[in-house]
Amino acid sequence: MARRLALSFGLTTGYVAVVVAVAGPFVPPWVTFLLVLLAIAVSTTIGLVVGRRLTRSYRAMAEREQALSMSASHELRTPITSLRLSLEDLTLWPQTPPDVQAELQRAIGELDRFSGAVSELLERRRVEHRDTTDRVDLGCLTRSTVTRWRGTLAPARTVALDVAPDDTLVRIEPDVVERVMTTMLTQFGRDGRGDVTVDVSRVRDAVRVQVCDASEARFPPGVIHGPATGKRGTETLTLAEAGGLAQSVGGYLTVAESPTTCLTLILPAA
Repeated sequence: MARRLALSFGLTTGYVAVVVAVAGPFVPPWVTFLLVLLAIAVSTTIGLVVGRRLTRSYRAMAEREQALSMSASHELRTPITSLRLSLEDLTLWPQTPPDVQAELQRAIGELDRFSGAVSELLERRRVEHRDTTDRVDLGCLTRSTVTRWRGTLAPARTVALDVAPDDTLVRIEPDVVERVMTTMLTQFGRDGRGDVTVDVSRVRDAVRVQVCDASEARFPPGVIHGPATGKRGTETLTLAEAGGLAQSVGGYLTVAESPTTCLTLILPAA
C-alpha cells in the first residue's frame, strides 16, 4: 500500500510539474498558483499517509520480532532442560553400563554447549534490539501510565508516586514497558486494598518500578516466568504473559517477599 501511495505521489507531482511548465506562459498567474498549491497539498497528504503506514508496519514488525524472541526462548530452553534431566537420570540407573554412562556424559556436555549457544544467540538479539531502540525515561513513562490508571481506583484509595531524581533512562520500546506496567497496576485495582505506592528508582545498572498496596500477599514470591505471547498491543495480558514480555526485552517481573502484595519490574538501564 505504501509503495502504491508513493508511486501515486510521484506521478501526481510530476504531472502537475509538467502542466505548470508547459501551460505556464499561456494561463493566468492565478491558475499556475493554484496548480502549485494543489501539488503541495497532494504531496503533504500522501506523505502523511505514507508515514502513518510505515509507522504501523514498523510497530507490527517489532511485535512479531518480540513474539518470535519469546517463542524461541520458551520453545528451545524448555525441551533442552528436559532432555538434559533425562540424560542425567539415565546415567544414574544401576543397569546402565559404564561405557553407555560415558557416552551419556559426552552427550550432556554437547547439549550444554548447544544450550550455551542458544542463550548467547538470544542474548545477542536482545542487545542488538536494545541498541537500536531510543532511550526512554522510565520515570516519565510511569507517571503518565499511573495518571491514566488512577481513575479506575475507588475514590477512597490514593496513589503515591515517587520518582527518584537519579537517571531512570532505559532503552526499551515505550509500548512494551507500558503494557507490562499496565498489567502490574491492574493487579492492584479490583483485588487490591488500601493505598497504592509506586516507586521508580535506579539500582546500580538497572531501573526499578515497584508497586505495592496494603492487601495480603496474593502471589508467590520470585520471578514471574511467562509463556510466549503473540497478543497485540491492544489486548490484555495476564501477569504471567507480562513477565514473559519483560524477559523478552532483557528485564524481569518479580513478586517481592513481603507481607503485602508488591510487584517489581526491573529493566536494564540505558
